[in-house]
Amino acid sequence: MLNNTTELTLKSIAKSLPHALIVIGRAGMDLNFAAGFLATQADCKLESVLPEKKEVIDTENGIISVDIIRRLYDSTKTVNKQPRIIALTRAETMSVQAQNAFLKLLEEPTDGVHFVLLTTEPQRLLPTIRSRSQQLELLPITRQQSQSLVASIDKVSSVKLSQLMFLAEGLDAELRHLVEDETYFQANSQIIKDAKAMIGTSLYEKLRVIDKYRDNRSGALALINSTARLIELTLAKQSRPDLIGFLDKLSSAHEAISQNGVIRLQLSACVV
Repeated sequence: MLNNTTELTLKSIAKSLPHALIVIGRAGMDLNFAAGFLATQADCKLESVLPEKKEVIDTENGIISVDIIRRLYDSTKTVNKQPRIIALTRAETMSVQAQNAFLKLLEEPTDGVHFVLLTTEPQRLLPTIRSRSQQLELLPITRQQSQSLVASIDKVSSVKLSQLMFLAEGLDAELRHLVEDETYFQANSQIIKDAKAMIGTSLYEKLRVIDKYRDNRSGALALINSTARLIELTLAKQSRPDLIGFLDKLSSAHEAISQNGVIRLQLSACVV
Protein backbone atom coordinates (compact mmCIF):
# COMPACT_ATOMS: atom_id res chain seq x y z
CA MET A 1 0.00 0.00 0.00
CA LEU A 2 1.21 3.48 -0.85
CA ASN A 3 0.46 6.95 0.40
CA ASN A 4 -1.46 8.75 -2.37
CA THR A 5 1.21 11.44 -2.75
CA THR A 6 3.94 8.80 -2.97
CA GLU A 7 1.93 6.93 -5.60
CA LEU A 8 1.69 10.04 -7.78
CA THR A 9 5.43 10.68 -7.41
CA LEU A 10 6.28 7.12 -8.45
CA LYS A 11 4.04 7.41 -11.49
CA SER A 12 5.90 10.56 -12.47
CA ILE A 13 9.31 8.91 -11.98
CA ALA A 14 8.18 5.92 -14.06
CA LYS A 15 7.80 8.16 -17.11
CA SER A 16 11.53 8.85 -17.13
CA LEU A 17 13.37 6.31 -15.02
CA PRO A 18 16.75 7.39 -13.63
CA HIS A 19 19.68 5.00 -13.84
CA ALA A 20 19.64 4.73 -10.05
CA LEU A 21 16.95 5.62 -7.51
CA ILE A 22 17.30 5.42 -3.72
CA VAL A 23 13.90 4.73 -2.13
CA ILE A 24 13.99 5.69 1.54
CA GLY A 25 11.41 4.61 4.09
CA ARG A 26 10.93 4.02 7.76
CA ALA A 27 11.40 0.55 9.21
CA GLY A 28 8.06 -1.23 8.84
CA MET A 29 7.23 0.19 5.42
CA ASP A 30 6.87 -2.22 2.50
CA LEU A 31 9.62 -0.76 0.31
CA ASN A 32 9.49 -3.77 -2.02
CA PHE A 33 5.87 -2.93 -2.84
CA ALA A 34 7.04 0.51 -3.96
CA ALA A 35 9.65 -1.08 -6.24
CA GLY A 36 7.04 -3.42 -7.71
CA PHE A 37 4.63 -0.54 -8.30
CA LEU A 38 7.34 1.43 -10.08
CA ALA A 39 8.22 -1.55 -12.28
CA THR A 40 4.57 -2.01 -13.25
CA GLN A 41 4.13 1.67 -14.07
CA ALA A 42 7.33 1.71 -16.15
CA ASP A 43 6.58 -1.65 -17.83
CA CYS A 44 9.87 -3.10 -16.61
CA LYS A 45 10.87 -6.56 -15.47
CA LEU A 46 11.50 -6.51 -11.72
CA GLU A 47 14.48 -8.38 -10.30
CA SER A 48 15.42 -8.49 -6.62
CA VAL A 49 18.79 -8.63 -4.90
CA LEU A 50 18.58 -9.80 -1.29
CA PRO A 51 21.09 -9.86 1.57
CA GLU A 52 22.63 -13.26 2.22
CA LYS A 53 23.68 -14.64 5.58
CA LYS A 54 27.36 -15.35 6.12
CA GLU A 55 28.54 -17.26 9.17
CA VAL A 56 31.61 -15.06 9.52
CA ILE A 57 29.53 -11.88 9.62
CA ASP A 58 27.91 -10.82 12.89
CA THR A 59 24.53 -9.84 11.56
CA GLU A 60 21.09 -11.37 11.96
CA ASN A 61 19.71 -10.71 8.50
CA GLY A 62 22.73 -11.04 6.22
CA ILE A 63 24.58 -8.64 3.95
CA ILE A 64 24.87 -7.81 0.28
CA SER A 65 28.44 -8.91 -0.30
CA VAL A 66 30.92 -7.91 -2.97
CA ASP A 67 30.40 -11.34 -4.59
CA ILE A 68 26.69 -10.58 -5.01
CA ILE A 69 27.51 -7.26 -6.67
CA ARG A 70 30.06 -8.91 -8.96
CA ARG A 71 27.44 -11.43 -10.08
CA LEU A 72 25.04 -8.54 -10.58
CA TYR A 73 27.62 -6.74 -12.72
CA ASP A 74 27.91 -9.80 -14.99
CA SER A 75 24.14 -10.17 -15.26
CA THR A 76 23.67 -6.57 -16.37
CA LYS A 77 25.86 -7.19 -19.40
CA THR A 78 23.42 -9.70 -20.87
CA VAL A 79 21.05 -8.44 -23.54
CA ASN A 80 17.39 -8.11 -22.52
CA LYS A 81 14.57 -6.95 -24.74
CA GLN A 82 12.52 -5.67 -21.80
CA PRO A 83 13.87 -2.90 -19.55
CA ARG A 84 14.80 -4.09 -16.07
CA ILE A 85 14.49 -2.64 -12.60
CA ILE A 86 16.93 -4.28 -10.21
CA ALA A 87 15.83 -3.66 -6.62
CA LEU A 88 18.40 -4.03 -3.85
CA THR A 89 16.50 -4.89 -0.68
CA ARG A 90 18.08 -3.40 2.46
CA ALA A 91 20.72 -1.72 0.33
CA GLU A 92 22.43 -0.35 3.45
CA THR A 93 23.69 -3.88 4.18
CA MET A 94 26.14 -3.64 1.29
CA SER A 95 29.65 -3.99 2.63
CA VAL A 96 32.12 -1.22 1.84
CA GLN A 97 33.69 -3.48 -0.79
CA ALA A 98 30.27 -4.16 -2.27
CA GLN A 99 29.43 -0.46 -2.39
CA ASN A 100 32.68 0.32 -4.16
CA ALA A 101 31.91 -2.44 -6.67
CA PHE A 102 28.39 -1.06 -7.09
CA LEU A 103 29.86 2.32 -8.00
CA LYS A 104 31.28 0.67 -11.12
CA LEU A 105 27.74 -0.21 -12.16
CA LEU A 106 26.71 3.42 -11.74
CA GLU A 107 29.73 4.69 -13.64
CA GLU A 108 29.17 2.25 -16.54
CA PRO A 109 25.41 2.45 -17.16
CA THR A 110 23.76 -0.21 -19.30
CA ASP A 111 20.80 0.72 -21.48
CA GLY A 112 17.53 -0.59 -20.10
CA VAL A 113 18.94 -1.36 -16.63
CA HIS A 114 17.74 0.71 -13.69
CA PHE A 115 18.72 0.23 -10.05
CA VAL A 116 16.40 0.88 -7.12
CA LEU A 117 18.12 0.87 -3.74
CA LEU A 118 15.60 0.21 -0.96
CA THR A 119 16.79 1.41 2.42
CA THR A 120 15.74 2.62 5.85
CA GLU A 121 19.26 3.90 6.57
CA PRO A 122 20.50 5.94 3.59
CA GLN A 123 23.33 7.43 5.66
CA ARG A 124 25.06 4.05 5.53
CA LEU A 125 25.43 4.33 1.76
CA LEU A 126 28.59 5.94 0.45
CA PRO A 127 28.22 9.65 -0.42
CA THR A 128 29.42 8.80 -3.93
CA ILE A 129 26.48 6.41 -4.37
CA ARG A 130 23.99 8.92 -2.98
CA SER A 131 25.30 11.70 -5.23
CA ARG A 132 24.89 9.53 -8.35
CA SER A 133 21.32 8.52 -7.51
CA GLN A 134 17.96 10.22 -7.48
CA GLN A 135 16.34 9.98 -4.04
CA LEU A 136 12.74 9.50 -2.98
CA GLU A 137 11.53 9.41 0.61
CA LEU A 138 8.31 7.45 0.97
CA LEU A 139 5.51 8.96 3.04
CA PRO A 140 3.74 6.75 5.60
CA ILE A 141 0.24 5.68 4.66
CA THR A 142 -2.49 7.75 6.31
CA ARG A 143 -4.37 6.81 9.47
CA GLN A 144 -7.43 6.00 7.36
CA GLN A 145 -5.35 3.78 5.08
CA SER A 146 -3.81 2.11 8.14
CA GLN A 147 -7.24 1.34 9.59
CA SER A 148 -8.51 0.10 6.22
CA LEU A 149 -5.50 -2.18 5.88
CA VAL A 150 -6.15 -3.71 9.30
CA ALA A 151 -9.84 -4.20 8.47
CA SER A 152 -8.95 -5.92 5.18
CA ILE A 153 -6.86 -8.50 7.06
CA ASP A 154 -8.92 -9.25 10.17
CA LYS A 155 -11.73 -7.95 12.36
CA VAL A 156 -10.19 -6.55 15.54
CA SER A 157 -11.67 -4.90 18.61
CA SER A 158 -11.52 -1.14 19.04
CA VAL A 159 -9.01 -1.63 21.87
CA LYS A 160 -6.68 -3.72 19.72
CA LEU A 161 -7.07 -1.30 16.81
CA SER A 162 -5.95 1.52 19.09
CA GLN A 163 -2.95 -0.56 20.14
CA LEU A 164 -2.10 -1.34 16.52
CA MET A 165 -2.28 2.33 15.57
CA PHE A 166 0.13 3.20 18.36
CA LEU A 167 2.53 0.42 17.40
CA ALA A 168 2.57 0.91 13.65
CA GLU A 169 0.29 3.59 12.24
CA GLY A 170 1.50 4.45 8.74
CA LEU A 171 3.70 1.36 8.43
CA ASP A 172 1.96 -1.07 6.11
CA ALA A 173 4.33 -4.04 6.38
CA GLU A 174 4.54 -3.79 10.16
CA LEU A 175 0.77 -3.50 10.52
CA ARG A 176 0.26 -6.60 8.42
CA HIS A 177 2.78 -8.54 10.52
CA LEU A 178 1.17 -7.44 13.78
CA VAL A 179 -2.34 -8.39 12.66
CA GLU A 180 -1.39 -11.73 11.12
CA ASP A 181 0.90 -12.93 13.92
CA GLU A 182 -0.62 -12.76 17.41
CA THR A 183 2.63 -13.89 19.05
CA TYR A 184 4.46 -11.03 17.36
CA PHE A 185 1.73 -8.60 18.44
CA GLN A 186 1.99 -9.70 22.08
CA ALA A 187 5.79 -9.41 21.98
CA ASN A 188 5.55 -5.86 20.65
CA SER A 189 2.93 -4.96 23.25
CA GLN A 190 5.45 -6.04 25.89
CA ILE A 191 8.09 -3.83 24.25
CA ILE A 192 5.77 -0.85 24.75
CA LYS A 193 5.49 -1.70 28.45
CA ASP A 194 9.28 -1.93 28.66
CA ALA A 195 9.62 1.38 26.82
CA LYS A 196 7.40 3.03 29.43
CA ALA A 197 9.69 1.59 32.11
CA MET A 198 12.70 3.09 30.32
CA ILE A 199 11.20 6.54 30.75
CA GLY A 200 9.45 6.60 34.08
CA THR A 201 10.94 4.13 36.57
CA SER A 202 14.03 3.89 38.74
CA LEU A 203 17.50 3.26 37.37
CA TYR A 204 17.35 -0.26 38.79
CA GLU A 205 14.17 -1.05 36.86
CA LYS A 206 15.62 0.45 33.69
CA LEU A 207 18.69 -1.76 33.97
CA ARG A 208 16.44 -4.78 34.50
CA VAL A 209 14.67 -3.95 31.24
CA ILE A 210 17.99 -3.53 29.44
CA ASP A 211 19.16 -6.92 30.68
CA LYS A 212 16.17 -8.54 28.94
CA TYR A 213 17.38 -7.27 25.56
CA ARG A 214 21.13 -7.79 25.90
CA ASP A 215 21.14 -10.70 23.40
CA ASN A 216 18.28 -9.52 21.19
CA ARG A 217 19.47 -7.00 18.61
CA SER A 218 16.18 -6.60 16.75
CA GLY A 219 14.29 -6.40 20.05
CA ALA A 220 16.69 -3.76 21.36
CA LEU A 221 16.15 -1.65 18.24
CA ALA A 222 12.39 -2.02 18.64
CA LEU A 223 12.70 -0.97 22.29
CA ILE A 224 14.62 2.14 21.27
CA ASN A 225 12.06 3.00 18.59
CA SER A 226 9.14 2.57 21.01
CA THR A 227 10.85 4.57 23.75
CA ALA A 228 11.62 7.35 21.29
CA ARG A 229 8.02 7.46 20.13
CA LEU A 230 6.72 7.68 23.69
CA ILE A 231 9.13 10.54 24.34
CA GLU A 232 8.00 12.37 21.19
CA LEU A 233 4.35 12.03 22.26
CA THR A 234 5.23 13.35 25.71
CA LEU A 235 7.20 16.30 24.30
CA ALA A 236 4.26 17.22 22.09
CA LYS A 237 2.23 17.81 25.26
CA GLN A 238 4.80 19.32 27.61
CA SER A 239 8.32 20.71 27.75
CA ARG A 240 10.78 18.15 29.13
CA PRO A 241 14.44 19.15 28.50
CA ASP A 242 15.59 15.93 30.19
CA LEU A 243 13.73 13.85 27.63
CA ILE A 244 15.26 15.75 24.72
CA GLY A 245 18.71 14.64 25.88
CA PHE A 246 17.42 11.10 26.33
CA LEU A 247 16.11 11.16 22.75
CA ASP A 248 19.56 12.10 21.45
CA LYS A 249 21.12 9.23 23.40
CA LEU A 250 18.58 6.79 21.99
CA SER A 251 19.38 7.91 18.46
CA SER A 252 23.10 7.30 19.01
CA ALA A 253 22.40 3.89 20.57
CA HIS A 254 20.18 2.89 17.65
CA GLU A 255 22.90 3.68 15.15
CA ALA A 256 25.58 1.86 17.16
CA ILE A 257 23.45 -1.25 17.73
CA SER A 258 22.47 -1.30 14.04
CA GLN A 259 26.18 -1.52 13.26
CA ASN A 260 26.73 -4.44 15.65
CA GLY A 261 27.61 -2.40 18.74
CA VAL A 262 27.37 -4.13 22.13
CA ILE A 263 23.65 -4.01 22.95
CA ARG A 264 23.84 -3.86 26.73
CA LEU A 265 26.56 -1.22 26.68
CA GLN A 266 24.71 1.05 24.26
CA LEU A 267 21.37 0.80 26.07
CA SER A 268 23.02 1.38 29.45
CA ALA A 269 24.66 4.54 28.13
CA CYS A 270 21.17 5.94 27.50
CA VAL A 271 20.06 5.72 31.13
CA VAL A 272 23.21 6.02 33.23
